[in-house]
Amino acid sequence: MDAPADPVDIPTMEPVDTTTVVFAPAANPVDPVYPSLDATQPEMRAVPVETPRSAFVTNMRLPSHVYSALLCMLDMGFTNEGDSLAKMLLKKNGDINAVIDSNTL
Repeated sequence: MDAPADPVDIPTMEPVDTTTVVFAPAANPVDPVYPSLDATQPEMRAVPVETPRSAFVTNMRLPSHVYSALLCMLDMGFTNEGDSLAKMLLKKNGDINAVIDSNTL
């Protein structure tokens, strides 16, 4: 038998310490994304604004589900001039989507 070939020289790697992380300061500091909150700025809070709903909505006698749909649409900003919105809701059986999708508003 022939002599075995020389073993291949495999480079060895030294173990790397992965527990230490070094952060270098940026060369060009960037403005922060959010402004700083210092004590000189007044505290701002969102205040809900309630629009008073009048007790009188319509002259018509409506089923309860149509009346509640009418109140919902009034809260959305629709108007009920001449009871047109109430009549449309009554015609569409209180279906708000059908009233909005109709072109007769």
